[in-house]
Amino acid sequence: MGEDVTEHNLDDELPAPDDSSFFADESEDGAEPEPAGAEPEPAGAEPEPAGAEPGAEPTADTEPADMEGSSEGESIAETPDLGATQPHVPLAEDQVDGQAAQPTQLLEPVAASQADAEAMQMTQAMPAVTPPEASATSPGEAPMVVAGSRVIIVVSRGTPETPSAAPVATPHVLGLSQGEALSQLQQAELSAQVFNEYSDAPRGQVVGQLPPYGQSVAVGSEAVLLVSSGPAPADALSVPLPDVVGLSEADALAKLQEAGLSPQVVRDFNSAVVLGVVAAQLPNGRPPGKGPKKKRSLWWLWLMLVLAVLFAASGGVYYYLNRTASVPNLVGLSQAQAEQAISAAGFKLGSVTTTQTLTASEVGKVTSQTPPPTTQLRLIDPVNITISGGQKLFAVPNMLGKTQALAQSALATAGLKAAIDQAYSQTVPRGSIITQSPPPGEKVPYQTTIGLTVSLGVQNVTVPGVQALSRGDAANRLKAANLSSQAVIEYTYTGTTKGQVFAQYPTAGMQISPGTIVGLLVSNGPPPSSDPSSTPTSSDLATVPSVVGQSTKDAQSTLKKAHLGNTIVNWGGTNRPAGEVVGQAPEVGTTVPRNVAVIIFVSNGK
Repeated sequence: MGEDVTEHNLDDELPAPDDSSFFADESEDGAEPEPAGAEPEPAGAEPEPAGAEPGAEPTADTEPADMEGSSEGESIAETPDLGATQPHVPLAEDQVDGQAAQPTQLLEPVAASQADAEAMQMTQAMPAVTPPEASATSPGEAPMVVAGSRVIIVVSRGTPETPSAAPVATPHVLGLSQGEALSQLQQAELSAQVFNEYSDAPRGQVVGQLPPYGQSVAVGSEAVLLVSSGPAPADALSVPLPDVVGLSEADALAKLQEAGLSPQVVRDFNSAVVLGVVAAQLPNGRPPGKGPKKKRSLWWLWLMLVLAVLFAASGGVYYYLNRTASVPNLVGLSQAQAEQAISAAGFKLGSVTTTQTLTASEVGKVTSQTPPPTTQLRLIDPVNITISGGQKLFAVPNMLGKTQALAQSALATAGLKAAIDQAYSQTVPRGSIITQSPPPGEKVPYQTTIGLTVSLGVQNVTVPGVQALSRGDAANRLKAANLSSQAVIEYTYTGTTKGQVFAQYPTAGMQISPGTIVGLLVSNGPPPSSDPSSTPTSSDLATVPSVVGQSTKDAQSTLKKAHLGNTIVNWGGTNRPAGEVVGQAPEVGTTVPRNVAVIIFVSNGK
């Protein structure tokens, strides 16, 4: 800013004091006072004609009229509508006079020859002053903003390392409400940072955007929005806004801070701008080029220059820009409530970002803030908030075919719950997931309950009783019950007729898997060497021992010692080790002819 002030020489724009009618009125003898260092006017010089052309400086007769028409609280230089001003509480006169703090730029006593230059340097902390014959914003004159205003500078990150995504055109959001603007950007697949500043535009209206309308940017790029927080207080302190586009980041920050402003850095890739150089700024520091304003008296210009020196020397600027207060706690408040709390505490609202939260009750509320609550912060510095823009959703994992334990663990990791149901399945192993609801991939809120159906395996059937039936009838009844059969024909002495089933395993009433083999012992009548009318002796009979739980080899050995044979049937679905005997027929203790084959059911390990 110091550079801008140095180049903008007010002495070149204003009429020399000896041409001013105001100084003519102040002269004791009516003669025009000569400026310091000027050559004496030659004797006999022609006086200024009474009838001056329009546009010349007002004469002594018109000067008082100007002064009377100027109210004491009238603003000396109106601030252009830049869409970015800053809330501040003005100081009362007695506060300014009583301040012992040092000004931002300490003033040393200067010689009279340095007075003009010193006065010009001090204008960087004061409202702009418009010369009588100049427009409100002359070429090269910086726009005016409220002291402490935020200035967003976009610093180039250089050329991106990877090719950018498919470009989209930046939508036109100027003049829209903040909500409408964010919706437009979201539809264009762009994100946004929102900053609030004073403006003559209605509160909540977008008054600035970067990148500008129509510029092509990569999908997912971040736009910067400047949103109006309403008009600035009438008595707010104004300072010139420097143009820092093209400067390095460090130089831009120094220049803005020296001007009494609060810079906010946003970084973005820019192939056309060197790394670390400012590519754009909001608000723009270039002269807006508006039409001329009402002319003001030269007398007011000199008065304001004197007041600027006195104000800075008293330490008012330093005090005004360095007041601090405690940051309020904003977490849990709505955005509107948070903005009110920030304003009530004397701070300004910084960036407003959005995030997703786990619970629906947090949507629309502040989830975090920077700086944290109770921090002592300068009133000109921003307080940034993060708002919950929606409930975070979680993708339902695929649990089909997994065991119940693995499925519940996967749901817990994803922030979800499980509700378990059970059902029989002909294809899914027992203990594994048959179905789930919602299906895999669907997104649901945090802690949503997911329904899981766990397989009970193949549904068991009840074994029908087939003893005393013929072999054919027994096989048909078992088939109707979705069971298989395997018959062994044995000699018997009593109780059965040839061709009848005299023993079965599994026995009637047992629950077994569909398709399981049921062993049948079918009578072949008495042995050929026996007399049917005679009673068999102990040497002709044998008692069936228990072999369940033994290995196949041990069971065969046990039956051989009892003078019995064996027939092996492989069984599945018992969850017993392979080769272990899990059933037998006839039952233990049954008396049968010697050498009869006992059916032993051996597990296949499945």
